[in-house]
Amino acid sequence: MDRVIKDVATQFPNTVAVHSRTQANTFFFGDILFCLYNAIDLSLYEFCKKPNNNTLAWAGRISPENGLEDALKVSELTELKVRIFGAIQDEKYWDSIRASFQNKLFLEYVGFLMTSQFQQELRQCRAILGPVIS
Repeated sequence: MDRVIKDVATQFPNTVAVHSRTQANTFFFGDILFCLYNAIDLSLYEFCKKPNNNTLAWAGRISPENGLEDALKVSELTELKVRIFGAIQDEKYWDSIRASFQNKLFLEYVGFLMTSQFQQELRQCRAILGPVIS
């Protein structure tokens, strides 16, 4: 499989991407892979030393591979509300999440926001729980 990926990356530069140089270096051809650096332009985000609320944030596509239920379990354990930012990609999955946590006060769906509004909302949260795909 690595050889096929290398062939595609060689024939079509900048079409095979990784999230970090560390991830790229797991391949013997890592130097030819395009690095997204998690695709977040940090210059658009301002640090907030003292958030105005005691909530957690979760940001990502709402789909099974992003593990939203794990974030909601963290929310339950910490007794902190989690504010959910992102587009609902899988309605059935979202419905199952809401059913599983319907009696909980720990979840608030905010939706998909433009970067400027997202930044203002996100910076007020105590911590960010992000999807990690392995």
